[in-house]
Amino acid sequence: MSSLVYVSRAADGYYKDRDSLAKLTSISSAKNQVEQLTGLLLFSNGFFIQLIDGPHDALTQTFGRIQRDNSHKDIEMLSFAAGDKRVFPNWSMNIIEIKESIGQAESRIFNIRRAFSHNPMLHCIDALEAFLAPKQPTAEPFSDSL
Repeated sequence: MSSLVYVSRAADGYYKDRDSLAKLTSISSAKNQVEQLTGLLLFSNGFFIQLIDGPHDALTQTFGRIQRDNSHKDIEMLSFAAGDKRVFPNWSMNIIEIKESIGQAESRIFNIRRAFSHNPMLHCIDALEAFLAPKQPTAEPFSDSL
C-alpha cells in the first residue's frame, strides 16, 4: 500500500464548470475501482491537489497517465510513500470544490508546497490539513515611509 500526493493546475479551457468536474469524478472513480485506488481530489479555482492510496504499481501508472493528460499543467508530485492503511478506504474518488478567489487558491497551493518542502515525509492526511489550513500572508506589507 502506498500514498501519492500531487498538485496541478487545470490547463486553459478545462474544468470551468461543475459538469466538467462531475465528469472527471465519474471517469476517475471507474478507473480507480479497477485499479483498487481510493482518494480525494480537492479543486480550488483551477488548482488541484490529489491524495491517492493504493498498490504502488497502480499509483505509478496512474500518475504517469495524469502527467500525460493535456487537461493538467504544472504537475508536481509532493509525496509518494509506503503506508500501512488507506486514508480514504471507501472513496474510489471524491471531489471537493472550494469556492474562493484565485489569490486564495494560489495561497493554498503555496502552503501545501511549503509544508512538503519542510517535511517531505508528510502523510496524506497532513497534506489535507495543510491544504485546508487558514491562509497565511506570503510577504510582508510594503511600506513607503522613510
